[in-house]
Amino acid sequence: ILNILNRRAPYIKCYIFPVPVQGSGASEKIVNAIDIANRHGLVEVIILARGGGSIEDLWSFNEEKLIRSIFNSSIPIVTGIGHETDNTLSDFVADYRAPTPSVAAEIIAVDKIEIIQRLSFLQDRLILNCQKNIKYFQHRIDLLASRLMLYKPKLIIDNFRQKLFKKQYLLELYMNSIIDRKITKIENISNKLHLLNPKNLLKRGYVIATDKNNKLICKLEDVKVNENIKLQLINGSITTKILKKESPDA
Repeated sequence: ILNILNRRAPYIKCYIFPVPVQGSGASEKIVNAIDIANRHGLVEVIILARGGGSIEDLWSFNEEKLIRSIFNSSIPIVTGIGHETDNTLSDFVADYRAPTPSVAAEIIAVDKIEIIQRLSFLQDRLILNCQKNIKYFQHRIDLLASRLMLYKPKLIIDNFRQKLFKKQYLLELYMNSIIDRKITKIENISNKLHLLNPKNLLKRGYVIATDKNNKLICKLEDVKVNENIKLQLINGSITTKILKKESPDA
């Protein structure tokens, strides 16, 4: 019973009344437990259960004092006594007879998943009804407002003024958005130009080599041995002579 309740409905708080369920004096102990639960209002429902057994083992649940206690209980009682084929007088006066103790636990405990699904369904219905009511009253307001404007030109002017202010605000937002995009684009182009600026390469230790005709030197074939070339540095230039050419593949 506890395993099923913990799995299906962990939100339920359980009280256990340990009593003997067979033998001499068992029915009196069960009656006393039912009276305690009713007297203190501890629970909303009582499961009266035990495992299967012979007719003699289950006889405590046929005694009159227990039958009357179950009948007079202000708290609903669900019985789950023995196996499905077992029947006692307690089953006939209980508010509900479950065929087994496990079924009794399933009956009184609404599955938490079912509760969540039900709440979700009710939430969707509530939202839908609210939306329908809002739409209805919005339509009524618009209708009344349109009728009111027919008789008060000042309201018409004020309405157009509000629309104008709104369009002006939206236009400003749109223009600011365009300007921001243009500024971002200009900054990106500026950053690219900055990276491509030859002077930035010179700052990192590179030089720009040109021949006597100020033609950029890119390959070994562009110069000859003993030819003067010019090396452009970050803060000036130097002229040097080619003494030797070496290829990385040599």
